[in-house]
Amino acid sequence: MAVPRLGDLTGGRAPGMDILRLGAATLVIVAHSYALTNHAEPLQRFGGPEFGDIAVAVFFAISGFLVTASWVSDSRLRSFVLRRALRILPGLWVVLLLTTLVMGVVVTDVPLTSYLTSLSTWRYPLERALVFSTRPDLPGVFTTNPYGTPVNGSLWTLPVEVTAYGATLLLGITGVLARRRVLVLLATLALFAVQEAILSSTPGLGAAAPGNVLHWLVHFGIFYAVGALLFLYREYVPLSFAAAAVALVVWVASFDTGALTVVSQLTLPYVVLVLGYRGPAAVDRVMRRIGDISYGTYIYAFPVQQAIIHYHLGIGPGWLIAATVPITYACAFLSWRLVERPALRLRRRLTSEPDGAPRAAIVPPAPAHASRGATG
Repeated sequence: MAVPRLGDLTGGRAPGMDILRLGAATLVIVAHSYALTNHAEPLQRFGGPEFGDIAVAVFFAISGFLVTASWVSDSRLRSFVLRRALRILPGLWVVLLLTTLVMGVVVTDVPLTSYLTSLSTWRYPLERALVFSTRPDLPGVFTTNPYGTPVNGSLWTLPVEVTAYGATLLLGITGVLARRRVLVLLATLALFAVQEAILSSTPGLGAAAPGNVLHWLVHFGIFYAVGALLFLYREYVPLSFAAAAVALVVWVASFDTGALTVVSQLTLPYVVLVLGYRGPAAVDRVMRRIGDISYGTYIYAFPVQQAIIHYHLGIGPGWLIAATVPITYACAFLSWRLVERPALRLRRRLTSEPDGAPRAAIVPPAPAHASRGATG
């Protein structure tokens, strides 16, 4: 049986993409369950990456692929900005209001009047609503938790994600994405060089500095760029389960070596796309009934976990995972039905996109021997 190429499949749905994103969001829950209870993750014993690092890498690889495809499909500035804003902001704004005015009110250990009249209380949702703020806490909230007071530690990735969108937009409007053969490849290689230079020569920018946006912009920007490259060169990319298995073996073999970061960046995006586009159709049918709850899972999980720990100090990571997943999935389902899906419908009306357009079927398949830009 012939191995399909990525370019042959991008005209249809990616049946495994939604479950991959939900799996990555759930893996973030697992990662935070260890971190928030001060326990070491299992893979760390073997020199492997943190679960959260793997999950966010999957998100960025998928984003690089799909956001680049979105620009190629519709290269209008207004349309691109609206698509990105309406995908991220409505759900974010609602979770910020709920954590501030519901959860914060319930769990704060300062008098309610002081909480509601504190400038810090209102600065938290207002500043975080702008995406690029890193304000972590609310007055008197989670002050006795082992990890400390951060209300929603997952939101630190949003500035990195939005910056990556900006890079795609810049490369798109300047025509770089259309000249994929030379400029995009050189830009990606330059990112590798910048990463190595920054991480090797500047103290405090290594993996031990998770709050450093510059480090993570470079680190996850590579996953995003490789995902974008896989889209741009999609007619040359065979989606082979055997090749994906070899890539996973190479990735595991790089554990506890200095090559882990680069090997991850070169292998995981490919594995993600093989699983995304060659996943079972039955899983896709189930996910279409449930809806795309991955983003909601990602933005609600951390405050849910902190609240559970607040009432159950000493809870272990296993029990925290078991308690968090159903509550977070329920919140994510409501977020999808009541906030995110209506926002996507508004997006389609504002951008003249058909309401039934599938999320992964963004562009027609690439011709087998295309020699021009990404649109063939």
